[in-house]
Formats: sequence, C-alpha cells, structure tokens
Amino acid sequence: MDGRDNVITRDSEVFRGMISEIRTMETEIDAMREKKLTCGNEWMNGEEVMKKLGISKRTLQNYRDAGILPYSMVGGKFYYCRRDMEVMMAENYVSRGGKRQGDIWERKI
Repeated sequence: MDGRDNVITRDSEVFRGMISEIRTMETEIDAMREKKLTCGNEWMNGEEVMKKLGISKRTLQNYRDAGILPYSMVGGKFYYCRRDMEVMMAENYVSRGGKRQGDIWERKI
C-alpha cells in the first residue's frame, strides 16, 4: 500500500458525498438565518436549554417530539430560540389563583 488508496479526487464518490453534505448544511444554515429575523441572535443549544429549564435530555426530546418547543437542526445538533422557550413558559404560567394560562400537554399530546 503506497498511500494512494487514501487520496480523494474530484471524481471520487467520497468527494461527491462530501459536497452533497456541505450543500445540505448550507441549506440548513440559510434556513436558520431566515428564522433569525424572528429569533434575533438568541439561539441556545440543547445543553443550555436543559440547564435553564432544569430538565433532562429525555424531557427535552419529548418537548421536540410533541411539538412543544420549536427547534432548528444543523449538522445533527439542535438549536432553540430563547423567545420560543419563554413563550412555552408563559403559556403554562399558573397565577396566584391557581388559574393556568394553557396546558401544553393537553394541547399537544
């Protein structure tokens, strides 16, 4: 083996696959930039959201699966708009009189 087996050329399947992945990521980034108009620069990653809300990774996944907390995904990583998280919390605010503004679990699941 002389090392030429590891060379990636423009005509190779590996190269075409890499270009395809890059184009997919570009599309996802463009979509995030468009959403930025409504979200501002306040994107949070999953770890930040879990820490802020004091929830587990599984609970955050349940929120995504149920459509409770909107998200964007780029390169397999989830991002959340801080404003969407605040809306979710406000919709489920329980006032002093025990009146709840909305129940995300009853509406979404």
